[in-house]
Amino acid sequence: MSSSYWNSASGRPSSETPTDFCHPASKDSMSTIGCKIVRYDEPRSFTFQWKGPDPFAETMNRQERLTLVKVTLEPTDRGTTVRLEHSGWKDTEAWKQARQWHVEAWRQMLASLKAMLESGEGAGCCP
Repeated sequence: MSSSYWNSASGRPSSETPTDFCHPASKDSMSTIGCKIVRYDEPRSFTFQWKGPDPFAETMNRQERLTLVKVTLEPTDRGTTVRLEHSGWKDTEAWKQARQWHVEAWRQMLASLKAMLESGEGAGCCP
């Protein structure tokens, strides 16, 4: 796996995890092209197919292996709680590495979204 996405020395995602995922100029790699929204429960949740970044393409990016991401929005007294569930993981070493990468990437993305909504600042995605 590319060291720009995975730190092979530590076996953990690199600090560049979320921002290196999206490359809008490239239609053939690093994208979710071909993924579909599979359920939409307005206004509470939506579920969509997901592809991993290029280092995990062989493991999880074939149509029959796509994972699912469900985003649920829950109104609260102070705003909205966003819950993200990423499912469909298999039980092999390659899948475990992909899942570990995604746990950290989603954590960083959600923290960035929170910062953007609260202060207007955050790393965002896909510069």
